[in-house]
Amino acid sequence: MTRTQPQTIKERLKEYTAMLREIDNQIERLERMEATMTSPSGPNLTGMPRASGNTNDRVAIQVARKIELEETIKKAIEEERKEREAIELMVQLIKKPDERAVIRLRYFDRAEWPEICKILFGESEDFEDNTENYMRKTFRIHGTALISLAEVTGESPKGKHTTEQRKAPEKAHSVSERTK
Repeated sequence: MTRTQPQTIKERLKEYTAMLREIDNQIERLERMEATMTSPSGPNLTGMPRASGNTNDRVAIQVARKIELEETIKKAIEEERKEREAIELMVQLIKKPDERAVIRLRYFDRAEWPEICKILFGESEDFEDNTENYMRKTFRIHGTALISLAEVTGESPKGKHTTEQRKAPEKAHSVSERTK
């Protein structure tokens, strides 16, 4: 089965958010490593003798691992910055501000759907009574934003979308994703 152009764009955006998650995880790992390096070793309460090893070797290994991890994080952040800039250039070419907002909120800010919906439509007088309708509208805007991104990247000829393609992104959101 061939992928639709909006699906290709969506995969790129998901890969970008996965890149952000990986950086977050590596930073957490570094912080944990730093905490264990700076904390004093616990007392020997068992009375059993400890192996006499060279503490300097252990510290040197920990420092080397820390430096290696810092370099890995630095490279990942640089890759993320380049990808964010490339995606932002595409997003700026989208004509509708709500479509730009949905892409930025969902993929750059990693906002959840209810938060995005509230940002877009929370000022509407009937928002509380019609939240589900506004949520569906948010998903439609997201779908058309994906199509718009496909168009600005040249992956999809402008105006060549069938009704089925325009509705497809909305169907892609599962019930569980809507309630997150």
